[in-house]
Amino acid sequence: MMTMLVETWRWRYKDPVAGQIIKTTARMTADEAAPYPYARRIPGTLAYHDAARSDVPRTDSEAHAEDASLAHPQ
Repeated sequence: MMTMLVETWRWRYKDPVAGQIIKTTARMTADEAAPYPYARRIPGTLAYHDAARSDVPRTDSEAHAEDASLAHPQ
């Protein structure tokens, strides 16, 4: 099984209702933090962890490359 390093951070964002700055307690990837409004990485909280390749979401370009290779096998 292939593994890869995944970059995770703690994040801060402004709560749109309360108007307060909230800091996450969990580390998240950029994709996981995307739903939080104006999420920003907290400096000094970068951590890497190993993840199985199948557990990591593919980027659009990776999905397109795989689809193209399946459509036109060499």
